Amino acid sequence: MDDLLSQGFQHLPWPGDEPQPILDTIGACIMVLGGHPNNPRWDILQCEACDDIEKAAS
Repeated sequence: MDDLLSQGFQHLPWPGDEPQPILDTIGACIMVLGGHPNNPRWDILQCEACDDIEKAAS
């Protein structure tokens, strides 16, 4: 990370619960961190989906 920071990149803490646009040096949005749904079961659902994907891949 230090190497990236020394090249001018910034570290922006992001808890993952809200969308966060990523802007370039002129202020254009180049990507968006989407965030996760406001669902109390999200962690469980995400793990179940991951398990299903891994099973399908094997």
